[in-house]
Amino acid sequence: MTGLLRAIAVALVALPLLAGAAFAGPLDDALQDTLRKAYALPGAELSMSLQLDAPIADELQDFAAGARFANLVFDRTSGRFSVVVLLPTGAPAAQLPVSGMVSATAEVPVLRDMVGRGQVIGQDLVDYSIVAANRLTGDLVVDPADLVGKAARRTLHPGRPLRTADLMAPIVVPKNKMVTMIYASGSMHLTARGRSLGDGGAGDMVKVLNIDSKRTVDAVIVDNDTVNVVGNAQQ
Repeated sequence: MTGLLRAIAVALVALPLLAGAAFAGPLDDALQDTLRKAYALPGAELSMSLQLDAPIADELQDFAAGARFANLVFDRTSGRFSVVVLLPTGAPAAQLPVSGMVSATAEVPVLRDMVGRGQVIGQDLVDYSIVAANRLTGDLVVDPADLVGKAARRTLHPGRPLRTADLMAPIVVPKNKMVTMIYASGSMHLTARGRSLGDGGAGDMVKVLNIDSKRTVDAVIVDNDTVNVVGNAQQ
């Protein structure tokens, strides 16, 4: 029984050493930072797990400050990577080939409930989901600040990662709303009454029907009552 307890104790002591072996020194940390950038997901907080084919020697760890990484080959789908570490002058070796596997996850904002088109998303509608980084693309919303206060461009379902194309500025001009059309060209400044043929938020482009001329023009929404006619469209 004593032998069994001693074996368990040895195993428990060894576990944290094995778990930390992948990030034993500053050179390992620098490699992790390089791989994090390779995912190209700005704003995402990635949790990473790195497994090297061969550990980086302890005597090389002190040269991390001057090291550079070159010829990175990284397969986001499988997590397989290879890279050449260029070590500074004074290191035992000039170059060190490193390879291994990396996996990463990110906590991304999702919706708690279904949201209809045009509905503004408040903080109370935001939840979070852990998603594998190899499933994330640059157009996904990874920062809740980019979600709260935006309106749904279409019906959105709960629990699913969102793309920037799913969101828009809150609608300030609904379809069929009467607006003031402003046409400016040099010193000329004209106004007319128009009817919006679509809806959108501030800065969005909409079609507007001039009530008097019955002409349809493109205009940019300024606020809930005003649009600026674009280009050389005549009213």
